[in-house]
Amino acid sequence: MKPVFFSAVVLVLMLLATSFAQTPDCLSHPWASCRPDSLLTIYDKQAADTIPDAMQIRMWYSFGSEYMKHEDYVSALPYLWRVFIYDTTRLGMLSIRKIADAYFQLKEADSTLLACYRGLERYPDVDNLHYYAGFLQINYGRFSCAIPHFEALVQQNPENEAFLERLASLYFRENDQRAIEVQKRLVELSPRNVEYQNRLVAYLESFGQDPLDELRIAFQKDTSSVETALRLGKAEYAAGNYEQALQAFNRAIQLDPQNTNTYRLRAQCYEGLRRHTLAIADYERVLRERAGDADIMCAIATQYKLLDRFADAARWAQRATTAKPTYGLPYIVMAEIYEAAVSYCQNQSKRKRKIDDGLVYAKAIEQYRLALQDPAYAGYAQRRIELLEPYLPTKEEIFFNPDQKIKDKCYTSWIKDE
Repeated sequence: MKPVFFSAVVLVLMLLATSFAQTPDCLSHPWASCRPDSLLTIYDKQAADTIPDAMQIRMWYSFGSEYMKHEDYVSALPYLWRVFIYDTTRLGMLSIRKIADAYFQLKEADSTLLACYRGLERYPDVDNLHYYAGFLQINYGRFSCAIPHFEALVQQNPENEAFLERLASLYFRENDQRAIEVQKRLVELSPRNVEYQNRLVAYLESFGQDPLDELRIAFQKDTSSVETALRLGKAEYAAGNYEQALQAFNRAIQLDPQNTNTYRLRAQCYEGLRRHTLAIADYERVLRERAGDADIMCAIATQYKLLDRFADAARWAQRATTAKPTYGLPYIVMAEIYEAAVSYCQNQSKRKRKIDDGLVYAKAIEQYRLALQDPAYAGYAQRRIELLEPYLPTKEEIFFNPDQKIKDKCYTSWIKDE
């Protein structure tokens, strides 16, 4: 049988029902600013004019619980609210938990939120009230209001990974660096969980911290992840740890040999280690998949230049020019090949400057001038032209060598001077 409610309201009871939202202690809760403006319900207004005895309260609780078992939430609510209003001990706490459950099952979000905050004012440590309140605040897009509830849940359940995960993501969403510390706790709790480790790395990177140590740990835990290997390789490379980066990229290639970009990354490691022949092999592997890629051709040309194989270097630079005639980089690379050749030839013969060197510098300037057509490289090309102009053949050198032909065999073996 459902109780009959009387319209008369005893002042003492009304003060009891409303006092939870008014005391200074309640207002000091971290979630106080997020609660509804009023926590009163129709059940407060329909309170009986006499204070029931303990047996009556237990009967109401029994009736409400029975309806809850049969999922008749609407019928359960009047009993449970009546228990909560009159009982401030254990039954009151159990009742407000069931009330929140009932509203949540009825998909009445606002009523669920009201019940949660009404209950938390009196019982600030009840888990499911915090959970429902936090969950609904997230659904409403009020993430800062959800945080205190998940903080409370984590404080009471420090090893609950679900609560820790949610709190870390909320901190991160609110640009709060405490996300890192919470995520570290998750990693400590579940050290073999690669997803936890990857998320920690992402948080560290987002807040501008060095994730390298965490990436290494993640890679050690799971050497079967291409993504983890690539992220570690890139971080090691950025730190100048080329050997370590090489190991990571080697593993990524083992796992996914068709990923062309990984060969490019490994080639860059070989460059850093001055293993130019191996870098060329990887770049050529990339070029098989990216035929006509002028950047890769320029990279190959540069590696041959560093090997002092100027004829091969020039051939690849010219191929890049043919592939992309208006692109400035191939002309820059060709000019740098000429410059490197001068240094090489002077060192080989241990001689001082002669007109042939100036003539080769003139060829470099010609290439830099061609690069001026590309705005992306025009500034660099102009600076190089200005630096090289003092090294062009002098009037005296031209007077004694009027044909201005390159004759030094160090150059003529690959430069065709017409």
